[in-house]
Amino acid sequence: MTPPAQALGGTSDIRFTVIIPVRNEAGHIYNLLEDLYNQSIDRSRFEVIVSDDFSEDDTVGEVMRARAVLGMEITVIQGDQQADDKPGKKYAITRAIAKAAHMHIVCTDGDCRVGPGWLAQYEAHYQQTGSKMVLGPVVFNAGGSLFERLQKVEFSALIGLGASSLRLKMPTTCNGANLSYEKSLFEELDGYADNVKVPSGDDEFLLQKAYDRYPDKISFLKAAEAISYTSPKRTMKEFVNQRIRWSAKWRFHTSSRMRLWGTTMFLFYLGWVMLTFSLFNDPYRDLFISTIVVKLILEYVNIYRINSDLREEIPLLITIFLLLIYPFYIIFLFVSSFVGRYRWKDRMYL
Repeated sequence: MTPPAQALGGTSDIRFTVIIPVRNEAGHIYNLLEDLYNQSIDRSRFEVIVSDDFSEDDTVGEVMRARAVLGMEITVIQGDQQADDKPGKKYAITRAIAKAAHMHIVCTDGDCRVGPGWLAQYEAHYQQTGSKMVLGPVVFNAGGSLFERLQKVEFSALIGLGASSLRLKMPTTCNGANLSYEKSLFEELDGYADNVKVPSGDDEFLLQKAYDRYPDKISFLKAAEAISYTSPKRTMKEFVNQRIRWSAKWRFHTSSRMRLWGTTMFLFYLGWVMLTFSLFNDPYRDLFISTIVVKLILEYVNIYRINSDLREEIPLLITIFLLLIYPFYIIFLFVSSFVGRYRWKDRMYL
């Protein structure tokens, strides 16, 4: 676990540009900006850029209110259709990076919350590791309903997958709600030039390109103080739309590493589903049972390890239930990502 920056001694010369791409986040953005105002490192050592993706609510107004109330310098970038600015999160991030004054970029989302030690943890980690890209942990706020608790466990599994796959030199995923990298790295990789029209993947596509170039300079920041918190979806419709959006990007991956991993996982889950219907067929019964036991153990250990480090409690029974239904969920998302439509931020995508 990365210690607080103060523990390193001396004065750091690291400066951050915090980039927040937003669309229709009027109900959340003030809270995040207040969190940034309360960071433990001096505010002279980081800047905040809010890049608005053609919001249709009062997101920009809320940013202006935060700037006035908090007395905090916040740069606001608004897309201009007359200037041929394109809509979409990747364009919003790219516009913000072009304006960034500091070497280290830290990205989060407008509906997230961060603790006072968030940037201090990034500072300490960069000092210790010399990384060019750092993947941060994202955690769902605890919900009261079973549906929300299932989402929390599933999301923690994805964060655990990102950390463990990077450790195994086979990085698969990360989350743009807590992601940092050097500005020069983004420019060197030409940003999103080869995938800018894909609605999602501002995080994973950049990770894959960065790893191909600097495999020993990518790291995961495993610290509770570095968590970016967000909320689970309240309705099944919102949840399905989000997950189809996430899964839809898989078919656009060009990395042979990602194609191999995705194909292997799909075939594994497809085989699991097929074996389910052969449960009482003797030749397959033992294989099915042994597969499910090994799967449950490995997945639970992965989930438990990452959440223990992040001081997050994961209920055993909910985790086991989720892992049992997960193969059917993955097959559904795979099919939906090719044939389904989804709505995100009041935009419809094919």
